[in-house]
Amino acid sequence: MIDQPLSILIISSNSKDIETVKSKIRSFAPNSLYVVARNEANLKKRIGWLDYHMVICDHQLPHNQAQKANIRLRITMPYLPFILITDCPEMENGFLSKESSSWSVRAIIGRSHLDQSGAVIQSVYNNSAETVEQERNCQKRIKQKNLLLQKFESLLKQALRPLNSFTLEELSRMVFNRHKIIGNFIS
Repeated sequence: MIDQPLSILIISSNSKDIETVKSKIRSFAPNSLYVVARNEANLKKRIGWLDYHMVICDHQLPHNQAQKANIRLRITMPYLPFILITDCPEMENGFLSKESSSWSVRAIIGRSHLDQSGAVIQSVYNNSAETVEQERNCQKRIKQKNLLLQKFESLLKQALRPLNSFTLEELSRMVFNRHKIIGNFIS
């Protein structure tokens, strides 16, 4: 049983599949949060709503939307586990085509086996939870460093102005901020 709330992005237009997947996840993670994207336009809006723990996607979405969703997620959140739901018998039996293996899929669940999907989803979460958390922390540190670099760049631009154009208050604030930013950047 997982007590922490999992954030799960479900990309599917099939309401029955969505409810089945949710009920299976509730059996081992009752506090989970779900964001459902029924098409590519929904996905674009909802991709940044939460820090997701995994993505579950219907392979049979029209107009290659599943493939587009996977590409979009690989660019923005490459560390997220991606689970496919499919009707394709070759994929259901564990055979991964070149197409599906290039998607970085962690699991494939046949639509006819959705009733037993809870164990597969829990296994994917258990195997990837630590990696996802490490990657999130790394992404946060990168964002913080980039923000500090931007602040530092701004200070450098200010420093290039002639000294006589600054007030005494501006000069003292710049010196204080410089020490603060350099100290944060080093740590």
